Amino acid sequence: MTTEPKDMLDWTLKQGLLGTNGDAEDDLGVKNLDGINITSEGKPTVASRLLKLAQGSGAKVFLDSDSGDYYVAPNADGTQVWRLDGQDAARWLTRLWLDTETNPATQESIKTALFTLGALVHDSDTMLLHVRVAWVDGTLWYDLGSAAVSIGPDGWRVVETPPILFKRFPHQLSQVRPVSAGDFDLIDRYLPVEPTSDEALRLKVWLLACMSPDGPRAVLDLAGPQGSGKSTTARVMKRILDPSRVPTIRRLADLRDLQQQLAQTWALFADNLSGIGPETSDMLAAAVTGDATFRRKLYTNEDAQIFAYRRVLCLSGITHTAERPDLLDRDLLVTVQRIKAPLDEATFWENFEADLPGILGGAFSILSKAIDRLESVNVPRHFRMADFAKWGYAVAQAAGLGGTNFLIAYERNIHRQ
Repeated sequence: MTTEPKDMLDWTLKQGLLGTNGDAEDDLGVKNLDGINITSEGKPTVASRLLKLAQGSGAKVFLDSDSGDYYVAPNADGTQVWRLDGQDAARWLTRLWLDTETNPATQESIKTALFTLGALVHDSDTMLLHVRVAWVDGTLWYDLGSAAVSIGPDGWRVVETPPILFKRFPHQLSQVRPVSAGDFDLIDRYLPVEPTSDEALRLKVWLLACMSPDGPRAVLDLAGPQGSGKSTTARVMKRILDPSRVPTIRRLADLRDLQQQLAQTWALFADNLSGIGPETSDMLAAAVTGDATFRRKLYTNEDAQIFAYRRVLCLSGITHTAERPDLLDRDLLVTVQRIKAPLDEATFWENFEADLPGILGGAFSILSKAIDRLESVNVPRHFRMADFAKWGYAVAQAAGLGGTNFLIAYERNIHRQ
């Protein structure tokens, strides 16, 4: 069970690493931490002074129980969380130094101070960092980047300093702020399917269900001819679920790259696929229901980097991509047709970005209603993706689309498989 990480300064005081007066120059000057010499001729080194600045800043350093990596939350809340050995943490410590000193600290001193911070919390409690969405004590959380949305059976609200921490990666973008008077049906303007069709029902329910981390979700398998808007549809769905500087990827052949991409995103969209190999198919199937593995951080050492994930997946191509039974069994097949009168690219995205706050606000309102009725939902046992079917029924009911209508459309999908 995870707990909040300890305040660094209080924790180090208790461990005797600082004197009771917090004077690092007196006490750190006679200590070596994990073999690191932090004194120089009886005076505190730059690294030890950096360490004191970090400890006095109110930041939290902790071990992520998911990846095994050390992280720092500089504001001690969920608005910023960085890997302790990354560039953001180094810049943060450099800024702390320059606030009090005129001469810059060396890169080696910064590296030493950050390494020591990790050593100080080695035996402390760990935390679970979430990626984009989280389910905590009956409340669904969605990370906006600088704040988060709290969604419960009584409604949703934006929380500026969420009580949970989210893991963020350089490719991720902040989400726009949702508006309270939203309308999820605005999305119909941007999907190349008839609003009353089974394809529209499956697309909209899949999108809403994928905003929850609870249980495996079906793989969205988009297919359609050139000019059908499948690539644009994939980008629209990705923008709503998990905005990124890399909205879609084109290659899945490199399993090492795919493993890292799965670990560092909530929703992975692969576009313009002509087929996938058996090993790639197996990895994607495992990523739907949950997978964990590890590999060496570098070829020159034996440190392990842990990858654990259960992700949202979308595959798109001219024909449906999944072929092997394990992946096909997890598929939600959607076929789109050629668009007769497409908008120009600039106008389409300008309109979409204007409607996005309303789409999100409407989606969160539907999710709130779905959470309220989720426990009372019972779906037939024969569904292979039972969790997805249950969430799909709940959100379809909450959205006014009809839970039974969704199950019928999902049954048709299974027959198409």
